[in-house]
Amino acid sequence: MATRNPDKPPHTDPPYKSLNFYIKMPSLVKNLLVILDAMGTKFLAWKNRLWDTVDYVTTVDNYLANDRPPSKERYDSIIQLMIVCSIDNSFISQIEHSWSAKVTFDYISSMFHFPSRTTHIGHWQDILTSQFEPGDSLNAHLTKIRSKIEDLDCTGFEWSKDSILGICMQLSLLTTGDVSFINVNMVLDARL
Repeated sequence: MATRNPDKPPHTDPPYKSLNFYIKMPSLVKNLLVILDAMGTKFLAWKNRLWDTVDYVTTVDNYLANDRPPSKERYDSIIQLMIVCSIDNSFISQIEHSWSAKVTFDYISSMFHFPSRTTHIGHWQDILTSQFEPGDSLNAHLTKIRSKIEDLDCTGFEWSKDSILGICMQLSLLTTGDVSFINVNMVLDARL
C-alpha cells in the first residue's frame, strides 16, 4: 500500500478522482472532522474543522467563505461528499438537491447561525470575561481568545466603531439590573 506524502493534500495523490478515493472518503472524514448532530450542538467546531480540512484538500484559502468558490471545479464533488459524510443523516433530504458544496454549507449554516444581538452580547461577555489559565502558555491563551473572536465574527457581528460602541453601552446597562433594558436585545434582534 502506497503511503501518502503528509506535505501534499490528498487530492494531489494519484488518483484522487478514483472510485477508491471516494470509497475511502467517509472514513477519512470521520477521522478528520467533527460530526454535526441534528441539534447543531457542535456547529462551530464542525464548521471550523470543515473549513480547515477543505482549505487543506483544495489548497484554496477560505474556499467555503468565498462568495464565488470554484464550484464547478474538480474540488466541489469532494467537498460535497465531505459535508455529507460529516453531518447527521437527518440533513440529507434537505440538501440532496444542492448544486454545489458552497450552497450546501450555507444552507446548513443558516440552520444554526443567524445574527442576533443576544448572541452578540453573549459572545462579548464571554470574550471580556476570559481569563488567563495558570499553566497555559501565552500562545494558548491568545488562541482561545482568537477562537472566541472568530465565533463572534461567524454570528454576523458588524465590526465598526458604532457597533462596538453599542455593545459597550449595552453591556454597561446590563450591570444596572434595570428591567427597562432587558428587552433591548429583542428590539435589536427584530432589526437584524
